[in-house]
Amino acid sequence: TSGHVVQVLGDQPFPMASTSKVAIVATFLEGVDQGRFRLDQTFPLMVPVPSRKFDGAVAPVRPGNVLTAQSLIELTLTRGDNQATDALLAAVGGTQAVNAWARRAGIQNFRLDRDIATLVRDDGAINPATTIDQRDSVTPLAMVRLLTGIYRGQWLSPASRNFLIATMERC
Repeated sequence: TSGHVVQVLGDQPFPMASTSKVAIVATFLEGVDQGRFRLDQTFPLMVPVPSRKFDGAVAPVRPGNVLTAQSLIELTLTRGDNQATDALLAAVGGTQAVNAWARRAGIQNFRLDRDIATLVRDDGAINPATTIDQRDSVTPLAMVRLLTGIYRGQWLSPASRNFLIATMERC
């Protein structure tokens, strides 16, 4: 609340991994606030289809069980469910939509390039201990900005903000 920051490598990009799920859900909830989506709307899970590592830019997926957005968000944030995350990511319009949400929110140094199925399939291509991969990365300061803005209610309606935080609290 003071605005003071203590950081270690705060401007250094790190692999976003599952922390991207918060931004994906926030992007979906912005769509709820704008009337494009509803929490009771249904979407299919995105189930990965077996494929070889690095075989194409995007890992193949197939539609799975159909769940409500509320259930997908719950699975995404409390269970780290990748199929539910990719369902929400597909619903909002892909990584470009999440990046656009982050830019509108004023979050710099946030970059989502691939869906979770592709991230998992191609894991190990780059050693993060020796190489900084700009893809799917965020700086610690950018992630703090994202979480702080959500907490302070900067980008979502009170109902969406409260739903997101309550879901995260159950993690």
